[in-house]
Amino acid sequence: MRLLIDGHDGCLAESGDVLRTGLQTAAWITVDDTGARHAGKNGFCTQIGNEDFTWFGTRASKSRLNFLDLLRAGYSDYVINTSRALRVDAAALDYMRDRALAGPVISRLAAQRQTRFADRAAWRSHLDRLGPDFCGVGVYLG
Repeated sequence: MRLLIDGHDGCLAESGDVLRTGLQTAAWITVDDTGARHAGKNGFCTQIGNEDFTWFGTRASKSRLNFLDLLRAGYSDYVINTSRALRVDAAALDYMRDRALAGPVISRLAAQRQTRFADRAAWRSHLDRLGPDFCGVGVYLG
């Protein structure tokens, strides 16, 4: 395997740039994935793109959290933004409601002054500080 990927860091960086730029500029995207076994292990290749870009990524999981991680396009920070002017934020709050998070939990998250977290560990730590009502929130939100 090393023979295939050794010395190709520039290609991997460019692949990440294609995904980030494509997601930032696309009005719409399509997604597809396929699975295959290699060396006795399941693997999944996900395609994300539209008429202007195509990106492929291979992972060991096809889970919802894995897919959301792919859409993060290499960004590691977590941001809570409750501005209704941004479609993404309204969608995030709808996502929480659709997953049956309690109204007070959503309201408390939306009311937090700290809205940016450096990485998953910082986000989880923030949820832990909010108390026992937030124990399962990380399962749904990263």
